[in-house]
Amino acid sequence: NVGDAPRSGTVRVDLPAGFAADRAEAAYPELAPGASATVPFTVTNTDASMKTSNEGGDHAYTVTVDGVVTGRPALELVPAATIPRADAAPDVDGDDAGYPGPAIDVSRLWEGTACSSAADCSATARLAWHEDTLYVAVRVKDDVLGTRLAAADCKRHWRTDAVEIALDPRGASENTSTTFKAAVLPVTAEGPPCALRDADNRQGPATGMRIAAKVSPGEYTVEAAIPLELLPGSVDPEHLGLNILVYDSDTQDKTGQTRIGWSTWGGVQGDPYRWGVASLVGYRGTERPAPEPVIPDTALSSLDSPQSLEQAVRVNLPPAGGPAAADAGQVVAAARAGNAVTVTFRTAGPGKAHLFVRDARGTAGSTVATVQRRGTTTVKVPLTRALDADPAVVAGWESSRGGVSASQVRVR
Repeated sequence: NVGDAPRSGTVRVDLPAGFAADRAEAAYPELAPGASATVPFTVTNTDASMKTSNEGGDHAYTVTVDGVVTGRPALELVPAATIPRADAAPDVDGDDAGYPGPAIDVSRLWEGTACSSAADCSATARLAWHEDTLYVAVRVKDDVLGTRLAAADCKRHWRTDAVEIALDPRGASENTSTTFKAAVLPVTAEGPPCALRDADNRQGPATGMRIAAKVSPGEYTVEAAIPLELLPGSVDPEHLGLNILVYDSDTQDKTGQTRIGWSTWGGVQGDPYRWGVASLVGYRGTERPAPEPVIPDTALSSLDSPQSLEQAVRVNLPPAGGPAAADAGQVVAAARAGNAVTVTFRTAGPGKAHLFVRDARGTAGSTVATVQRRGTTTVKVPLTRALDADPAVVAGWESSRGGVSASQVRVR
Protein backbone atom coordinates (compact mmCIF):
# COMPACT_ATOMS: atom_id res chain seq x y z
CA ASN A 1 0.00 0.00 0.00
CA VAL A 2 1.68 3.17 -1.23
CA GLY A 3 -1.21 5.38 -0.12
CA ASP A 4 -1.87 7.29 3.11
CA ALA A 5 -4.88 5.28 4.29
CA PRO A 6 -5.61 1.58 5.00
CA ARG A 7 -6.71 -0.32 1.92
CA SER A 8 -8.18 -3.70 0.94
CA GLY A 9 -9.46 -5.06 -2.35
CA THR A 10 -8.93 -7.66 -5.05
CA VAL A 11 -6.23 -8.84 -7.42
CA ARG A 12 -7.14 -10.28 -10.83
CA VAL A 13 -4.96 -12.24 -13.24
CA ASP A 14 -5.88 -12.50 -16.93
CA LEU A 15 -3.88 -15.19 -18.70
CA PRO A 16 -3.22 -15.84 -22.41
CA ALA A 17 -4.48 -18.89 -24.29
CA GLY A 18 -2.84 -22.11 -23.20
CA PHE A 19 -2.73 -21.26 -19.49
CA ALA A 20 -5.16 -21.54 -16.58
CA ALA A 21 -5.05 -20.41 -12.95
CA ASP A 22 -6.63 -21.95 -9.86
CA ARG A 23 -8.68 -18.74 -9.59
CA ALA A 24 -9.11 -15.61 -11.66
CA GLU A 25 -9.46 -13.20 -8.76
CA ALA A 26 -8.52 -13.13 -5.07
CA ALA A 27 -8.89 -10.68 -2.21
CA TYR A 28 -6.01 -9.09 -0.37
CA PRO A 29 -6.38 -8.18 3.32
CA GLU A 30 -6.53 -4.67 4.69
CA LEU A 31 -3.10 -3.13 4.43
CA ALA A 32 -1.83 -0.22 6.49
CA PRO A 33 0.07 2.47 4.61
CA GLY A 34 3.47 1.03 3.65
CA ALA A 35 2.46 -2.57 4.37
CA SER A 36 2.41 -5.34 1.76
CA ALA A 37 0.85 -8.76 1.20
CA THR A 38 1.34 -11.62 -1.27
CA VAL A 39 -1.64 -13.04 -3.16
CA PRO A 40 -0.67 -16.42 -4.70
CA PHE A 41 -2.07 -17.87 -7.92
CA THR A 42 -1.18 -21.32 -9.23
CA VAL A 43 -0.81 -21.22 -13.02
CA THR A 44 -0.82 -24.32 -15.23
CA ASN A 45 0.03 -24.80 -18.88
CA THR A 46 -3.04 -26.43 -20.47
CA ASP A 47 -1.75 -26.86 -24.03
CA ALA A 48 1.02 -29.45 -24.27
CA SER A 49 1.59 -28.59 -27.93
CA MET A 50 2.95 -25.13 -27.13
CA LYS A 51 6.62 -24.61 -27.88
CA THR A 52 8.96 -24.20 -24.93
CA SER A 53 12.09 -22.21 -24.26
CA ASN A 54 13.16 -19.45 -26.64
CA GLU A 55 11.14 -21.08 -29.43
CA GLY A 56 7.95 -20.30 -27.49
CA GLY A 57 9.06 -16.91 -26.22
CA ASP A 58 7.22 -14.82 -23.65
CA HIS A 59 3.49 -15.17 -22.96
CA ALA A 60 2.23 -11.85 -21.62
CA TYR A 61 -0.51 -11.67 -19.00
CA THR A 62 -2.17 -8.85 -17.05
CA VAL A 63 -2.36 -8.14 -13.32
CA THR A 64 -5.22 -5.89 -12.22
CA VAL A 65 -5.60 -4.50 -8.69
CA ASP A 66 -8.98 -2.99 -7.78
CA GLY A 67 -9.85 -2.57 -11.45
CA VAL A 68 -6.60 -0.84 -12.39
CA VAL A 69 -3.99 -2.62 -14.50
CA THR A 70 -0.77 -2.57 -12.47
CA GLY A 71 1.49 -4.88 -14.44
CA ARG A 72 1.99 -6.76 -17.71
CA PRO A 73 4.52 -9.48 -16.90
CA ALA A 74 5.05 -12.66 -18.89
CA LEU A 75 5.12 -16.41 -18.46
CA GLU A 76 7.87 -18.55 -19.95
CA LEU A 77 7.53 -22.27 -20.65
CA VAL A 78 10.47 -24.59 -20.00
CA PRO A 79 10.75 -28.22 -21.14
CA ALA A 80 10.08 -31.07 -18.71
CA ALA A 81 11.32 -34.66 -18.55
CA THR A 82 11.10 -37.77 -16.43
CA ILE A 83 14.37 -39.43 -15.35
CA PRO A 84 13.82 -43.18 -14.83
CA ARG A 85 15.49 -45.43 -12.30
CA ALA A 86 18.09 -47.84 -13.70
CA ASP A 87 17.90 -51.40 -12.38
CA ALA A 88 21.70 -51.46 -12.32
CA ALA A 89 24.23 -48.66 -12.35
CA PRO A 90 25.29 -47.86 -15.94
CA ASP A 91 28.94 -48.42 -16.77
CA VAL A 92 30.66 -45.06 -17.07
CA ASP A 93 32.45 -45.90 -20.31
CA GLY A 94 31.44 -43.12 -22.72
CA ASP A 95 28.50 -45.02 -24.20
CA ASP A 96 24.82 -44.02 -24.02
CA ALA A 97 23.51 -47.56 -24.61
CA GLY A 98 21.49 -49.28 -21.92
CA TYR A 99 19.83 -46.20 -20.47
CA PRO A 100 16.10 -46.72 -19.84
CA GLY A 101 13.66 -44.21 -21.23
CA PRO A 102 13.74 -41.97 -24.30
CA ALA A 103 16.52 -39.60 -25.29
CA ILE A 104 16.14 -35.84 -24.80
CA ASP A 105 16.82 -33.63 -27.80
CA VAL A 106 19.35 -30.97 -26.81
CA SER A 107 19.89 -29.49 -30.28
CA ARG A 108 17.99 -26.22 -29.88
CA LEU A 109 20.07 -23.16 -30.79
CA TRP A 110 21.08 -21.18 -27.73
CA GLU A 111 23.70 -18.69 -28.94
CA GLY A 112 26.00 -18.05 -31.86
CA THR A 113 25.84 -19.23 -35.45
CA ALA A 114 23.13 -21.76 -36.26
CA CYS A 115 24.40 -25.28 -37.02
CA SER A 116 24.71 -25.74 -40.76
CA SER A 117 23.33 -29.27 -40.40
CA ALA A 118 22.72 -31.97 -37.81
CA ALA A 119 26.18 -33.29 -38.66
CA ASP A 120 27.71 -29.92 -37.85
CA CYS A 121 26.25 -29.83 -34.34
CA SER A 122 23.34 -31.62 -32.71
CA ALA A 123 22.95 -33.74 -29.60
CA THR A 124 20.78 -36.07 -27.55
CA ALA A 125 20.99 -36.81 -23.83
CA ARG A 126 20.00 -39.87 -21.81
CA LEU A 127 19.65 -39.75 -18.03
CA ALA A 128 18.96 -42.29 -15.31
CA TRP A 129 19.38 -42.57 -11.57
CA HIS A 130 20.50 -45.51 -9.48
CA GLU A 131 20.65 -45.39 -5.69
CA ASP A 132 22.02 -41.91 -4.93
CA THR A 133 23.78 -41.20 -8.23
CA LEU A 134 22.57 -39.45 -11.38
CA TYR A 135 23.95 -40.77 -14.67
CA VAL A 136 24.10 -38.59 -17.78
CA ALA A 137 25.22 -39.62 -21.28
CA VAL A 138 25.27 -37.04 -24.08
CA ARG A 139 25.88 -38.07 -27.71
CA VAL A 140 27.02 -35.13 -29.85
CA LYS A 141 27.19 -34.97 -33.64
CA ASP A 142 30.22 -32.81 -34.45
CA ASP A 143 32.07 -32.90 -37.77
CA VAL A 144 35.08 -30.85 -36.59
CA LEU A 145 36.66 -30.95 -33.14
CA GLY A 146 37.84 -27.71 -31.57
CA THR A 147 41.10 -26.96 -29.79
CA ARG A 148 42.43 -29.73 -27.58
CA LEU A 149 43.18 -27.86 -24.36
CA ALA A 150 45.81 -29.13 -21.96
CA ALA A 151 44.42 -31.06 -19.00
CA ALA A 152 45.97 -28.42 -16.72
CA ASP A 153 43.94 -25.81 -18.62
CA CYS A 154 40.59 -27.54 -18.00
CA LYS A 155 38.54 -24.40 -17.48
CA ARG A 156 36.64 -21.76 -19.50
CA HIS A 157 35.04 -24.50 -21.55
CA TRP A 158 33.40 -22.14 -24.06
CA ARG A 159 36.80 -22.06 -25.83
CA THR A 160 36.30 -25.51 -27.33
CA ASP A 161 33.87 -28.44 -27.59
CA ALA A 162 32.20 -29.27 -24.29
CA VAL A 163 29.01 -30.53 -22.65
CA GLU A 164 27.64 -28.66 -19.64
CA ILE A 165 25.34 -30.31 -17.10
CA ALA A 166 23.39 -27.93 -14.85
CA LEU A 167 21.41 -29.11 -11.81
CA ASP A 168 19.30 -27.10 -9.35
CA PRO A 169 18.48 -29.57 -6.55
CA ARG A 170 15.17 -28.03 -5.46
CA GLY A 171 14.30 -26.16 -8.65
CA ALA A 172 13.96 -22.87 -6.79
CA SER A 173 17.30 -21.09 -7.13
CA GLU A 174 17.48 -17.42 -8.00
CA ASN A 175 21.05 -17.72 -9.31
CA THR A 176 23.74 -20.36 -9.70
CA SER A 177 25.29 -19.86 -6.24
CA THR A 178 22.98 -22.62 -4.96
CA THR A 179 23.31 -24.96 -7.97
CA PHE A 180 25.67 -27.56 -9.44
CA LYS A 181 27.15 -26.88 -12.89
CA ALA A 182 29.79 -29.09 -14.44
CA ALA A 183 31.35 -29.21 -17.90
CA VAL A 184 33.03 -32.15 -19.60
CA LEU A 185 35.57 -31.72 -22.41
CA PRO A 186 35.57 -34.88 -24.58
CA VAL A 187 39.32 -34.70 -25.27
CA THR A 188 42.40 -32.88 -24.04
CA ALA A 189 45.85 -32.37 -25.53
CA GLU A 190 46.97 -35.42 -23.56
CA GLY A 191 43.99 -37.48 -24.78
CA PRO A 192 41.57 -38.30 -21.91
CA PRO A 193 38.54 -36.11 -21.16
CA CYS A 194 38.47 -33.67 -18.26
CA ALA A 195 35.74 -32.09 -16.13
CA LEU A 196 35.31 -28.89 -14.18
CA ARG A 197 32.71 -27.07 -12.15
CA ASP A 198 31.95 -23.56 -13.30
CA ALA A 199 30.16 -20.57 -11.71
CA ASP A 200 28.25 -22.68 -9.20
CA ASN A 201 28.20 -23.44 -5.47
CA ARG A 202 31.72 -24.94 -5.58
CA GLN A 203 33.55 -23.70 -8.65
CA GLY A 204 36.77 -25.52 -9.49
CA PRO A 205 37.76 -29.17 -10.05
CA ALA A 206 34.87 -31.61 -10.50
CA THR A 207 35.87 -33.65 -7.44
CA GLY A 208 33.77 -36.78 -6.82
CA MET A 209 32.32 -36.89 -10.33
CA ARG A 210 33.24 -39.80 -12.65
CA ILE A 211 33.49 -39.17 -16.40
CA ALA A 212 34.29 -41.01 -19.61
CA ALA A 213 34.23 -40.15 -23.30
CA LYS A 214 34.41 -41.82 -26.69
CA VAL A 215 35.38 -39.90 -29.81
CA SER A 216 34.81 -41.25 -33.30
CA PRO A 217 34.65 -39.60 -36.74
CA GLY A 218 31.76 -37.15 -36.80
CA GLU A 219 30.67 -37.56 -33.20
CA TYR A 220 31.61 -37.96 -29.56
CA THR A 221 29.83 -39.14 -26.42
CA VAL A 222 30.51 -37.98 -22.88
CA GLU A 223 29.17 -39.77 -19.83
CA ALA A 224 29.11 -38.65 -16.20
CA ALA A 225 28.16 -40.19 -12.87
CA ILE A 226 27.19 -37.44 -10.41
CA PRO A 227 26.64 -38.45 -6.77
CA LEU A 228 23.65 -36.43 -5.65
CA GLU A 229 25.43 -35.59 -2.42
CA LEU A 230 27.60 -33.24 -4.51
CA LEU A 231 24.57 -31.04 -5.11
CA PRO A 232 24.05 -28.13 -2.70
CA GLY A 233 21.16 -29.49 -0.61
CA SER A 234 18.83 -32.44 -1.05
CA VAL A 235 16.99 -33.12 -4.28
CA ASP A 236 13.28 -32.47 -4.72
CA PRO A 237 12.46 -35.52 -6.88
CA GLU A 238 9.42 -33.79 -8.39
CA HIS A 239 11.17 -30.56 -9.29
CA LEU A 240 14.86 -30.99 -10.10
CA GLY A 241 16.11 -28.11 -12.21
CA LEU A 242 18.00 -29.52 -15.20
CA ASN A 243 19.76 -28.22 -18.27
CA ILE A 244 22.09 -29.80 -20.82
CA LEU A 245 24.10 -27.36 -22.93
CA VAL A 246 26.54 -28.21 -25.74
CA TYR A 247 29.39 -25.98 -26.88
CA ASP A 248 30.66 -26.31 -30.46
CA SER A 249 33.96 -25.02 -31.80
CA ASP A 250 35.12 -25.73 -35.34
CA THR A 251 38.39 -23.80 -35.05
CA GLN A 252 41.80 -24.19 -33.44
CA ASP A 253 42.01 -20.66 -32.01
CA LYS A 254 40.22 -21.35 -28.71
CA THR A 255 36.93 -19.77 -29.76
CA GLY A 256 33.46 -21.26 -29.88
CA GLN A 257 30.97 -20.58 -32.67
CA THR A 258 27.72 -22.23 -31.56
CA ARG A 259 25.95 -23.22 -28.35
CA ILE A 260 22.91 -25.47 -28.31
CA GLY A 261 20.92 -27.09 -25.52
CA TRP A 262 17.68 -28.24 -23.94
CA SER A 263 16.23 -25.16 -22.26
CA THR A 264 17.69 -22.22 -24.12
CA TRP A 265 17.25 -18.50 -23.54
CA GLY A 266 19.63 -15.58 -23.69
CA GLY A 267 21.53 -15.66 -20.39
CA VAL A 268 20.02 -19.02 -19.38
CA GLN A 269 23.38 -20.20 -18.05
CA GLY A 270 22.94 -17.92 -15.03
CA ASP A 271 19.14 -18.22 -14.74
CA PRO A 272 18.31 -21.56 -13.06
CA TYR A 273 14.62 -20.57 -12.96
CA ARG A 274 14.66 -20.92 -16.77
CA TRP A 275 16.26 -24.37 -16.83
CA GLY A 276 14.09 -27.37 -17.61
CA VAL A 277 12.32 -29.38 -14.91
CA ALA A 278 12.93 -33.09 -14.29
CA SER A 279 11.28 -35.62 -12.00
CA LEU A 280 13.08 -38.66 -10.60
CA VAL A 281 10.35 -41.29 -10.41
CA GLY A 282 10.51 -43.18 -7.11
CA TYR A 283 13.61 -41.42 -5.78
CA ARG A 284 13.75 -40.78 -2.03
CA GLY A 285 17.03 -39.26 -1.01
CA THR A 286 18.40 -38.17 2.34
CA GLU A 287 17.04 -34.81 3.45
CA ARG A 288 19.82 -32.25 3.67
CA PRO A 289 19.48 -28.52 4.34
CA ALA A 290 20.36 -26.18 1.52
CA PRO A 291 23.75 -24.55 2.19
CA GLU A 292 24.39 -20.86 2.15
CA PRO A 293 24.96 -19.42 -1.33
CA VAL A 294 28.62 -19.48 -2.32
CA ILE A 295 29.97 -16.91 -4.75
CA PRO A 296 33.74 -17.41 -5.13
CA ASP A 297 35.61 -14.13 -5.13
CA THR A 298 39.14 -15.41 -5.67
CA ALA A 299 38.88 -14.96 -9.45
CA LEU A 300 36.95 -11.70 -9.45
CA SER A 301 39.75 -9.17 -8.84
CA SER A 302 40.28 -6.80 -11.75
CA LEU A 303 43.89 -6.50 -10.61
CA ASP A 304 44.43 -10.03 -11.94
CA SER A 305 42.89 -9.26 -15.33
CA PRO A 306 45.19 -7.42 -17.76
CA GLN A 307 42.21 -6.62 -20.01
CA SER A 308 40.43 -4.94 -17.09
CA LEU A 309 43.56 -2.96 -16.26
CA GLU A 310 43.94 -1.83 -19.89
CA GLN A 311 40.33 -0.68 -19.85
CA ALA A 312 40.90 1.22 -16.59
CA VAL A 313 43.85 3.03 -18.22
CA ARG A 314 41.76 3.91 -21.30
CA VAL A 315 38.87 5.38 -19.29
CA ASN A 316 41.14 6.89 -16.61
CA LEU A 317 39.31 5.26 -13.70
CA PRO A 318 40.42 2.89 -10.92
CA PRO A 319 39.96 -0.81 -11.81
CA ALA A 320 36.36 -2.02 -11.34
CA GLY A 321 35.29 1.53 -10.51
CA GLY A 322 36.64 1.15 -6.97
CA PRO A 323 38.21 3.87 -4.80
CA ALA A 324 41.47 5.37 -6.00
CA ALA A 325 44.61 4.23 -4.18
CA ALA A 326 45.47 6.25 -1.09
CA ASP A 327 49.18 5.90 -1.93
CA ALA A 328 49.78 6.44 -5.64
CA GLY A 329 51.61 3.72 -7.57
CA GLN A 330 52.42 3.53 -11.28
CA VAL A 331 54.74 1.89 -13.78
CA VAL A 332 57.18 4.45 -15.20
CA ALA A 333 59.53 2.42 -17.43
CA ALA A 334 59.97 -1.03 -18.98
CA ALA A 335 62.89 -2.46 -20.92
CA ARG A 336 63.77 -5.81 -22.51
CA ALA A 337 66.31 -7.85 -20.56
CA GLY A 338 66.88 -11.20 -22.27
CA ASN A 339 64.06 -13.57 -21.30
CA ALA A 340 62.48 -10.97 -19.06
CA VAL A 341 61.29 -7.39 -18.97
CA THR A 342 62.71 -5.04 -16.34
CA VAL A 343 59.95 -2.85 -14.93
CA THR A 344 60.44 0.32 -12.91
CA PHE A 345 57.57 1.05 -10.54
CA ARG A 346 57.17 4.21 -8.42
CA THR A 347 54.95 4.30 -5.33
CA ALA A 348 54.03 6.66 -2.49
CA GLY A 349 53.73 3.83 0.04
CA PRO A 350 53.62 0.05 0.51
CA GLY A 351 51.34 -2.29 -1.44
CA LYS A 352 51.28 -4.82 -4.27
CA ALA A 353 52.02 -4.29 -7.97
CA HIS A 354 50.28 -6.66 -10.42
CA LEU A 355 52.41 -6.54 -13.60
CA PHE A 356 51.59 -7.93 -17.04
CA VAL A 357 53.73 -7.87 -20.19
CA ARG A 358 51.35 -7.57 -23.12
CA ASP A 359 51.81 -7.53 -26.89
CA ALA A 360 49.79 -8.13 -30.05
CA ARG A 361 49.31 -11.81 -29.11
CA GLY A 362 48.21 -11.22 -25.52
CA THR A 363 50.06 -11.81 -22.25
CA ALA A 364 53.73 -12.80 -22.52
CA GLY A 365 54.58 -12.74 -18.82
CA SER A 366 53.25 -11.63 -15.44
CA THR A 367 54.14 -11.36 -11.77
CA VAL A 368 52.93 -9.83 -8.53
CA ALA A 369 55.50 -7.80 -6.58
CA THR A 370 55.18 -6.73 -2.95
CA VAL A 371 56.48 -3.21 -2.31
CA GLN A 372 57.52 -2.46 1.27
CA ARG A 373 58.21 1.27 1.08
CA ARG A 374 57.68 4.39 -0.96
CA GLY A 375 59.99 5.27 -3.81
CA THR A 376 61.18 3.44 -6.92
CA THR A 377 61.22 -0.34 -7.21
CA THR A 378 62.68 -2.44 -10.03
CA VAL A 379 61.02 -5.77 -10.84
CA LYS A 380 61.95 -8.39 -13.43
CA VAL A 381 58.96 -10.01 -15.14
CA PRO A 382 59.94 -13.37 -16.70
CA LEU A 383 58.66 -14.01 -20.23
CA THR A 384 56.87 -17.21 -21.20
CA ARG A 385 57.60 -16.63 -24.91
CA ALA A 386 59.27 -14.18 -27.28
CA LEU A 387 57.71 -10.75 -27.50
CA ASP A 388 55.54 -9.89 -30.47
CA ALA A 389 54.61 -6.47 -31.87
CA ASP A 390 53.68 -3.47 -29.69
CA PRO A 391 54.87 -4.76 -26.30
CA ALA A 392 53.80 -2.86 -23.21
CA VAL A 393 53.51 -3.35 -19.46
CA VAL A 394 50.14 -2.77 -17.81
CA ALA A 395 50.10 -2.55 -14.04
CA GLY A 396 47.54 -2.68 -11.29
CA TRP A 397 48.41 -1.13 -7.93
CA GLU A 398 46.86 -2.28 -4.66
CA SER A 399 47.75 0.11 -1.85
CA SER A 400 48.18 -1.25 1.69
CA ARG A 401 46.18 1.74 2.89
CA GLY A 402 43.31 0.94 0.54
CA GLY A 403 42.33 1.68 -3.04
CA VAL A 404 43.61 0.66 -6.46
CA SER A 405 44.94 2.22 -9.65
CA ALA A 406 46.12 1.20 -13.12
CA SER A 407 48.91 2.41 -15.37
CA GLN A 408 50.68 1.42 -18.59
CA VAL A 409 53.99 2.03 -20.34
CA ARG A 410 55.62 0.86 -23.57
CA VAL A 411 58.46 -1.67 -23.47
CA ARG A 412 61.69 -0.23 -24.85
